[in-house]
Amino acid sequence: MNALPDFFPLAPKACAKPAAAFFDCFSEKGNQHTQSDPDAGAKGLAECAQTLAAYEQCMTRWRRKTPQPPLYRVPEEYRSSVSSSPQ
Repeated sequence: MNALPDFFPLAPKACAKPAAAFFDCFSEKGNQHTQSDPDAGAKGLAECAQTLAAYEQCMTRWRRKTPQPPLYRVPEEYRSSVSSSPQ
C-alpha cells in the first residue's frame, strides 16, 4: 500500500509547483464523492503517482540542500511527570 511521505504536507517555495500539482491531483482524485469509499485515498494516491513522485523528488533535494534546525531537549523543570500510583 502506498503512503504519504513523512514531510507531507510541507510545501516550501522551491517545490511550490510540484507540491501544488500533487495536492490538486490528490484533492480531486482522493475525495469520497457520493458514497463512503474507504479506499478513496489509496485510489487517489495510485492515480496521482506521477505527481507524487515529482513532489517527493523535489522535497528530497530541498531537504538535502536546506539545513534542518537542531533538536532540543526540554529542560527537566518543564517536563510533566506522570505518576503510576495516586497519592
